[in-house]
Amino acid sequence: MVADFIDHLNQAKHNLESAQKFLQDRKIHDWAITAAFYSAVHFVEAGFISIPTVIHTETATPSDISDHTFRQNQVRNNYGDVCYLNYRKLRIASENVRYLWPSKIGLSSEYYSPADVNDFVNNVLSKIRNEIQLVRKIDLS
Repeated sequence: MVADFIDHLNQAKHNLESAQKFLQDRKIHDWAITAAFYSAVHFVEAGFISIPTVIHTETATPSDISDHTFRQNQVRNNYGDVCYLNYRKLRIASENVRYLWPSKIGLSSEYYSPADVNDFVNNVLSKIRNEIQLVRKIDLS
């Protein structure tokens, strides 16, 4: 069973609320970036539902490419460069805090400043959401 528009929208909002909570604690604020990225994933998937030629990422991804790469390409093709560049920026930041080796830079929570994390959650994610709404003419609020 594939999630529908409401499922994706509700999950996106839930992840955004989680990101806002993670922002409040400097020790775990790196998780705000990851939660914001997964909020973006669900906003993107909700928008895809309004595009008849785009099939849900989880059921359409070719076997030779990752879901994330396939989705990112679909973002570029269907939402434009502003959305794509911000989505890619947030994806990279999320990967940075999830996959860093602590012995090289310390804890992942030290990789981005509180101001940077706040920017990812409150500005970068908002640009993604706004572009999807603008391009697809749908309400993601």
